[in-house]
Amino acid sequence: MQDLREFKMRVHVEIHGNMLKPRGVAEDTILLDDEATVEKLLREMGYLPEHIKFIIVARNGGMIRHSEKLCDGDSVQLSIPIGGG
Repeated sequence: MQDLREFKMRVHVEIHGNMLKPRGVAEDTILLDDEATVEKLLREMGYLPEHIKFIIVARNGGMIRHSEKLCDGDSVQLSIPIGGG
């Protein structure tokens, strides 16, 4: 188990729709290191690399790329594209 002193930020995460919830909950606060990106967050949450590319991410209400760095206190929303016909 990692020492909590190693973590520099908290990110609140909301998972929307029928998306897989690896931690079993639709909302959670994730502890991350100082230089964490969206992709690092998704991996930390338990998403597989081959699934990450399909996840749509918004931060504080605006769409962001998986390569963007996160900040302490960010609110992140996750969803997947839905199609129909």
